[in-house]
Amino acid sequence: MPDTDLHTAWLYPREDHFPVLTVAQTRAAEEAAFKAVDSFELMKAAGERSAARILDDLRHCELQPAQVLVLAGPGNNGGDALIVARTLAQTGVNVVLMDIADPHTGSKDRQNAKKLADSVPIPSVDARHPVIDRDSWIVDGLLGIGITRAAEGLIARWIELINHSPNRRRVYSLDSPSGLNCDTGLAMGPAVQADVTLSYIACKLGLLSSEGKDLCGTLMIEPLNCERLIEPDALQAPSDQQHTARLPHRLHVHHKGNHGSVSVIGGCSGMVGAALLAARSAILCGAGRVAYSLLADQADQPLIDFQFPELMNKSLEDALTFSTVLAVGPGMGQSGLAEQVLNRMLRANQPLVLDADALNLLATDSATLGDGMTHRIQAGWQTVLTPHPLEAARLLNTSTEWVQHHRLSAATALSERFNATVVLKGAGTLTVYKARSEINLTGSSLLATGGSGDVLTGCIAALLAQGLSAFEAASTGVWLHGLAADPLPDETHGPEVAGASVLITRINQQLNHFLHKRARGNR
Repeated sequence: MPDTDLHTAWLYPREDHFPVLTVAQTRAAEEAAFKAVDSFELMKAAGERSAARILDDLRHCELQPAQVLVLAGPGNNGGDALIVARTLAQTGVNVVLMDIADPHTGSKDRQNAKKLADSVPIPSVDARHPVIDRDSWIVDGLLGIGITRAAEGLIARWIELINHSPNRRRVYSLDSPSGLNCDTGLAMGPAVQADVTLSYIACKLGLLSSEGKDLCGTLMIEPLNCERLIEPDALQAPSDQQHTARLPHRLHVHHKGNHGSVSVIGGCSGMVGAALLAARSAILCGAGRVAYSLLADQADQPLIDFQFPELMNKSLEDALTFSTVLAVGPGMGQSGLAEQVLNRMLRANQPLVLDADALNLLATDSATLGDGMTHRIQAGWQTVLTPHPLEAARLLNTSTEWVQHHRLSAATALSERFNATVVLKGAGTLTVYKARSEINLTGSSLLATGGSGDVLTGCIAALLAQGLSAFEAASTGVWLHGLAADPLPDETHGPEVAGASVLITRINQQLNHFLHKRARGNR
């Protein structure tokens, strides 16, 4: 049975592992919980634990706010807010309550929460005249996780005030920032920019996707002791510790052959750099040997990469016999030659990472490539696809907008169609293979630069070459790629802007840091 005391068990992204649910899955978990405990007791527990979290922050804050302004909307999210207001007021916090609902409407649970709040004298503000006239911490309980349209009228005005008032100091959103679609991560209209989001039972997909990653601020999840009610095949958010445990083990007795060989196939004239970025990434992510085979005219091909002379330049056939893993697509182009080369790669009995133009060629529905892909699927060879939303839309013959509104469904559909591990890139990158799915928690706008995808391709190929399964190489490769945005051990903060070449160096430094950290932990 879910606990109902003030003990908090907040989970933190990257520190903890937790499931990530759609709104429908969250509702199902709630209904299962209501069979074990009264629904109002669960609401009361959520509100009280949120109040305890806010109170702890108040106790450690040097500059105290003049008030905590609690905004309670008309739904059950407003009921959570009323419990927060009552609990904070009971501890002596200067709470001011704005209740936007008619006292005689709303669910039974919300009405019970209102009665509890009324039992404690709390000053109130007039909801009809939005104003924040004092230095305030704000508790946002205006809208819950189930919204399907833009906020309007009074609630929209309050949201705009929260975001733009000069008296706003800190904003806590309960369960979700008001105005955010918790399935897509897209703002439906005006949406609260929270500093902290306190989410209940499980994290919602939209909190880690698209605009949700920015709107949530610091995210914390309180399971309310409902973990056992969640389906085991739900989307997962692995912790740093889990990803670190997957990293390849490197022993003193190992030689380069133990760490695999990667061949990068791509780089048409004018796009040679894409293939070189993928190859450089593969060598710095631990592959034992790396070669590149270019489609560019001979006059446009560098005989040697002088910055990375350890990389080998091989013919297509030599690259095939040399490699244990193929990475195909970076800078490949979509010429007839590119199609022939891709068809040859699809029929190679090696793990294969497909990116960029390899995906665009597959999306043309070429009969030749279709036969090659069918052969690969029937053979059961490991394949990883790494589309961004536009490439995914082309492969599914749909729109980018549809993909962004149905990211998990889109990734799952591609995985099923190609019997492949699919990495759907973007804010909240998804890795999916059959019933297994994970969402990435690292990264930032630092990755929004030309060549970043090529770097990811090389990283995943390197992990595949070192023995990880396609799914774990893809998911942990995405995690490593995102770590480029993290501060290094000797930095106070990570960079805001960098080129793809810089990303490779930072990934290598982070990889070595986590390998060393794991080694220390095993001593």
